Amino acid sequence: MNSQSGIFDFDEWKKLFESDPDAFEARRRELIDSEIQRASSKMQPRLRGLQWRIDVARRRYKHPAVSSAKLFEMMWQKVYGKNGLLEVLTAPEPSLARLKESCANLVYLRRKD
Repeated sequence: MNSQSGIFDFDEWKKLFESDPDAFEARRRELIDSEIQRASSKMQPRLRGLQWRIDVARRRYKHPAVSSAKLFEMMWQKVYGKNGLLEVLTAPEPSLARLKESCANLVYLRRKD
């Protein structure tokens, strides 16, 4: 990101990666963490979990084309896979029933004030 305009500057990031990969990685991590912090506190654990999965795939598949393909596959699995976005949008009742069923076993504790 260009700190002054808030617009992603691909050329700037490319130059940084080529000249100092460690600085690039530190800046990338800082930007990701900053964006996660901007999310609601309820969403942050999910975003951190997702980022962890992305980081694992990037480490496991060193070649950028392979890691990109794996991340692309992960994304489409969340859209078309079991309990994916498409299934939830086209059949919301079973999805809601599964959600209610999974929440039925939760025990809610309240603090006495």
